[in-house]
Amino acid sequence: DLSDPKQLDNSIENLLKMAKKDRFENYRDIIYYSAAQLALQKPDTIATKRFLIKSVSYNNEHIETRNKSFFQLGNISYSEGYFRDAYSFYDSLKLTNEEDYIDEKELAKRKDALGNMVVRISAIEREDSLQKVAALSPAERDAYVKKILRTLRKAKGLKEEDTNTGNAPLTFANSKQPAPDLFEYNTAKGEWYFYNNARKIKGQMEFVRKWGKR
Repeated sequence: DLSDPKQLDNSIENLLKMAKKDRFENYRDIIYYSAAQLALQKPDTIATKRFLIKSVSYNNEHIETRNKSFFQLGNISYSEGYFRDAYSFYDSLKLTNEEDYIDEKELAKRKDALGNMVVRISAIEREDSLQKVAALSPAERDAYVKKILRTLRKAKGLKEEDTNTGNAPLTFANSKQPAPDLFEYNTAKGEWYFYNNARKIKGQMEFVRKWGKR
């Protein structure tokens, strides 16, 4: 009885055990997809998404299962309000002429709407991040930038070295070009954007004009 949560858990557990066996290696994508469908019946969307992502990670040749996984991931993310994830999952679909479970016109409309939303969400997050940094004290700001620098160096596999002394500007060791200006406005040499009242007022007015009062 697949309406019984305990029976569903037992079935999922059996599938996960099967997925670990070498003789089912070529079918792990289908096994994890099946586990996702059972988890969805509970319903447990967290487990469903985890199994669907597992299914995609093991999928090499079963295009139908791959598309079904991405489509379900997109639908779940959309219903939960994770619009950036939803757009990414929908964009990963490689449609053929056999997806009778997908309304391609409706999917195209949803992708267009999500694409526009993602652009605006990214702009808002970037603006919020800049304002957050601007509100820090100079010492806190320096510590924040150094932390980001350490993270970037670690991601590139570089040693964690601090070659900056005193108040010297932070630079990347391998950079031969000057760092690009983060803002389109030119300010006096040595004067940061947020210390220039004229630029601040103009920036605030442009933000309110575009995004409203937040």
